[in-house]
Amino acid sequence: MGPGREEENGRIAPMPNIKPGDIVIAKNPWGIGPKDEETPDGRKLSFMRSQDIAAVVEGKLVEEQ
Repeated sequence: MGPGREEENGRIAPMPNIKPGDIVIAKNPWGIGPKDEETPDGRKLSFMRSQDIAAVVEGKLVEEQ
C-alpha cells in the first residue's frame, strides 16, 4: 500500500491502520467510494481510497434473527 497519499502541501497523510477483515464505514459509498469485486470462490471485496474511510468499527457484526 505505501506510506500514504501526498497532500497539496506536500506532506504525507498516513494510511489508516486497517487490515483484511476489518469493518469500515465509507464516506461516499455511491460516489467515488468503494468498488466491489467478487472472487472466484464467491467472497465479496470492496476497494476504496483511504480518504473515503470515515471510521473503523471495533467488534464484529451480529447476524439478524
